[in-house]
Amino acid sequence: MAMKSRNMYKTLLSVILVLGPSLVFGANGMPTEMGIAIVGGALAATFLNLDRVQRFKGGGFEAEM
Repeated sequence: MAMKSRNMYKTLLSVILVLGPSLVFGANGMPTEMGIAIVGGALAATFLNLDRVQRFKGGGFEAEM
């Protein structure tokens, strides 16, 4: 049960990392910063869930665990 709760918190944190800053920048009319926040949040979410990721690629980068 504790592991399921931990995964739920990781998922929630991932969503907050990706959507939070991008929504703030988007509301303030800063599209460049919004794009950077989305990419940075996606990378952070990937590293938070690294134990579940086996293979990913994007932006000319490919990794396999």
